[in-house]
Amino acid sequence: MKKKSQVVMLATNEKANIGDIILCNNPAIERVNWKGKLGMCNIKNGDGEWKTQHLYILSDEKIKEGDWCLNLDTNDIFKLGKYGVNNAKKIIATTDTSLGLPLIPESFIKYYISEYNKGNIITDVEVEYEDNGEEGWIGDDYNGEPFWNEKLELKVNPDNTINIYPIKNSWNREEFEIAIRETWRVACSDTYEALSPELEDEWVNEILK
Repeated sequence: MKKKSQVVMLATNEKANIGDIILCNNPAIERVNWKGKLGMCNIKNGDGEWKTQHLYILSDEKIKEGDWCLNLDTNDIFKLGKYGVNNAKKIIATTDTSLGLPLIPESFIKYYISEYNKGNIITDVEVEYEDNGEEGWIGDDYNGEPFWNEKLELKVNPDNTINIYPIKNSWNREEFEIAIRETWRVACSDTYEALSPELEDEWVNEILK
């Protein structure tokens, strides 16, 4: 399944390595049109014309001791100790290899750069998770009661990258119908309505009309 996640780009003082994202801050006269635009470093960068950037994928899941996090107030990257911090989110993937986390695939990096240079800054994406087959009573809901939850895990590919998808902003009628039929079947999975195609069709047709 896919879960919505946040994308953040932050500057770093590191010199760029090949493949890193770089932002043109102080271009030479022949590259003045590149000011404020992103590129991908193809040579060892150290001339100050470009500033290295890293992407971070953030999750809303509960932060545990030892997780890498982003402080949303200060933009500081830190590893959570025994005590939490207000207004922070867990980092689940990044272009910063020094954190030892799953990596953002090059295909998404190129897509992010392309969209950024068009003036479209990507802030939200969908990230693929997988069900490891375990379920159980975990945590407490807002009333202090335990609740049933699937134990989903971030899907990490053999090359240590994750799968990232753009969030759709528009749906055609066929795609929308598939989505609402899936919603019906999940919502009615424990009731007799799930066994009634006629009731499902009636509900779908009412929404689509």
